[in-house]
Amino acid sequence: ERRASAKRIRELEEHLAITMASKERLRETCDREKEVLAKNFEQRVAGLRLDHDQAKLDKTLLRRLESELKELKELSTTVLGPLAHPSRGLSLEQIGRETDALLAVGSIE
Repeated sequence: ERRASAKRIRELEEHLAITMASKERLRETCDREKEVLAKNFEQRVAGLRLDHDQAKLDKTLLRRLESELKELKELSTTVLGPLAHPSRGLSLEQIGRETDALLAVGSIE
C-alpha cells in the first residue's frame, strides 16, 4: 500500500510538472500575442492620427485654394472687365482672342 501511494504521488507530481510547464508555455504564447496586439493597436492609432492630421492639412489646403481661386476670379473680373461677364457666354478661347486684341491696341497694360 505504501508503494502504491508513493507511485501515485510520483505520477501526480509528474502530471503537475507537465501541467505547470504547459501553463508556462501558454502564458509565454499569450504574452507574445498580447505584445503583437499592442503593437498593432499602437500602429493603428498612429495611422488614425496621421489620417486626422492629413485631413486637417487637406482642409487647410482646400480653404487656401478656394481663397486663391476667389482672388483669381476677382482679378480676372477687374482685368478683363466686361469680357469676364458671364452673361456674354464667351468661351475661354474667345476671351483670349479679345484680350489679345485689346493688348495689341494697348487698352490693357
